[in-house]
Amino acid sequence: MAEEKRSIRQRVDDALTNYLRNTTTDQEILDFYGEGNIIGRKGINPETLITETSDAYKLPGTRPNIKRELPTSESLFGLSGGKKSFIDIQNAYDPKTGNPWQMKFEALPFPGSATPTPAATRFLKDFRVPTGTAVDYGFETAPNVGDVNAADIREIETDPRNYQNQRAAFAAEDAGKPISESGPLRSTYAEEIERIQSRPSAVTRPSGALATPQYWESRGFSQPENLKQETLNTFRDQIMKAEQPFGSVSQLTPVAEGSATLRPGGDPYWRANLYEKAGLAGPMTEVSIRVPYGGSSGNVQMFTRGNERLLPIQPYTEFLGSDASKASAISTKPAADFTPFQKAIGTRNYLLGRNILEGRGSLGGGFRGALSIGAADLIPSREAIQSFYKGDTKEGLQRMAGDFASGIPLALGAGALATTVPAAATLLPPVGVAMTTLAAGAAADEAVKQQTGEGIIPKVRQFLGTETRTGLTDRPKPVRPYVQPSIVPNRDRRNPLIREWQNRLGLAQERFNPSKGEFGFSELLFGR
Repeated sequence: MAEEKRSIRQRVDDALTNYLRNTTTDQEILDFYGEGNIIGRKGINPETLITETSDAYKLPGTRPNIKRELPTSESLFGLSGGKKSFIDIQNAYDPKTGNPWQMKFEALPFPGSATPTPAATRFLKDFRVPTGTAVDYGFETAPNVGDVNAADIREIETDPRNYQNQRAAFAAEDAGKPISESGPLRSTYAEEIERIQSRPSAVTRPSGALATPQYWESRGFSQPENLKQETLNTFRDQIMKAEQPFGSVSQLTPVAEGSATLRPGGDPYWRANLYEKAGLAGPMTEVSIRVPYGGSSGNVQMFTRGNERLLPIQPYTEFLGSDASKASAISTKPAADFTPFQKAIGTRNYLLGRNILEGRGSLGGGFRGALSIGAADLIPSREAIQSFYKGDTKEGLQRMAGDFASGIPLALGAGALATTVPAAATLLPPVGVAMTTLAAGAAADEAVKQQTGEGIIPKVRQFLGTETRTGLTDRPKPVRPYVQPSIVPNRDRRNPLIREWQNRLGLAQERFNPSKGEFGFSELLFGR
């Protein structure tokens, strides 16, 4: 039984989590848990941050904790299981050849993640983002492999020293003839050409450092004007394809620029600044793991994937004073803390309640439909109106309160129906309108009956002439006595229309008595 209760509780929690994820926009998440750019930059107090960060993990609400066993490897951090793919950078074409530049995209499983701020931890728990493992993403770029291969092969074939008969090759070069006619290449260079032709990408690391676009320009390749932006767009798109919405806390590992290639006065972590300004990840923080060859550490930038974009996550280490990690490149100030009310009911419950009350999704639509059904109970019933006309206001109000209370189970049932059966949500608003209309009609009919002694239907029939006019003589205690119309016919034969209008106006004036439901409409329209 206990296991069954936990299963039901988990299914309810999963349903509410899916509702929250699907009805909250990415920007609303950034605004609510941060300052509009990074999740977690809210209510940060450097003096109490360490304690708050520790306490944040005790917040109510659970989230999946996925731990993955990683076999030993000699790759980055001693980890294995990485994947590589080579793709074209869309809309970034070499001005000379017209071929697109290319990217090597890498994804590496990582056994953990850095520590976020308390506000970011609230987000991770509210949206049930799994923890315990991460995926580290990276990329490198190069001109089109076809362009680089052609350049490298041309460089080999135009060097006389690479031929078996070097004397003949130099003679051909001096004579302005094709060197290839001097004989075959030496076996080493012939094999190098075969290797070049078979490589999937031109990405390389000269002297062990990442090759920047400036390196390729020094080799004679032209850089597309929009290369930086298109590279970031392609990198973001590849991460979005690899990640599931709210599937994990993942990270980027920005490579520091070496002193040999760093521009004077430049920031070694310019790549980290670029990632943060592009909205790919949060500020840097250091992580450490134990690998087969001892401890290892590196700087990472956290993020998770939302519905339509990547959501940067703020680490707490930025606010540790002398031991702080690199400051945010965006340079925005932390936002004000959550309100006492939001903390009291829980930020997850606050967002759920807000989305439901605003009618978002099937649950919100069902709730609003339920309210429309409940609105019918706010209209006084016939019995309540009778009590009001008898002068018993207290009894009338008590009847209205009882009617509304009795309608609550129906409204809640309608809301639950719309949640479990989404198709029913589209039927509830029309049903609610119909019920409210019927209730309003019944209330109006009773009010007319209490005032005039007759309901709405008899009055309409008398207006149309299908029933005999009861007038006011049959009603006791009239507001003013009824006087039989005594109109002197108009003798103006030159204008019969004026004569007829004066006759009807006189009849209507005699009949007019709003308190008894008599307005003289039938006298004006039909002359009776």
